Amino acid sequence: MVTNPRSKLTTLNGQRPLAIPVAGISNARVDNAMHYSNCSDALRAIAEPACIHSGEHPMNSVEPAEPKGDMRSTVLCIEDEPSCMALVEAHLSFFPGVTLIKATTGGEGVRLALALLPDLILLDMRLPDLGGLEVVRALNEPIAQGRLRVILLTAESFSIDVTKAMALGAHNYWLKPLSFERLRVELPRALQGARADQLHARRTEQAQAAPPSVK
Repeated sequence: MVTNPRSKLTTLNGQRPLAIPVAGISNARVDNAMHYSNCSDALRAIAEPACIHSGEHPMNSVEPAEPKGDMRSTVLCIEDEPSCMALVEAHLSFFPGVTLIKATTGGEGVRLALALLPDLILLDMRLPDLGGLEVVRALNEPIAQGRLRVILLTAESFSIDVTKAMALGAHNYWLKPLSFERLRVELPRALQGARADQLHARRTEQAQAAPPSVK
């Protein structure tokens, strides 16, 4: 599923007990959310309860992140926990030009990754079908070719599976709940690096496809 993070209210568990008008989240609320240990609490810290039923998206308090180069890009988030997905969506709303694609299972994430080749993949390590390590294995070829860049999302500061996934080509790991301050710094870097990898992969593919020169 593709969504513009500013296009609608985020819901939890298919219901509307908590409204997150992602276009109207203040930086103060986001910074405060950094101090929570799980996605649900962090999400509540940045929620605006006034819009639970109205469906309106207040714009006055929006403070987008400063653009660092061309931020037009596609991010695939593979995450089964609704509150963690909603937190990613809320954070990405501060980055104009970033389109979020959502997958809630590893299998769906693999299919979308191969079909769309997003600029960046945010991959939860614990999924209901395939684990994050299995997803990285399934995407090993395009990762090795530089066509996909994967950031692992994990609640554990150390994990054997994270170590194995990074050995297979995952670029980095970020701790959950995702910190906006980390995203503010790391997302532009990750996207710029991914574009450099993709450019190199295209040039390599073109060079391999070119007919040999006649001497």
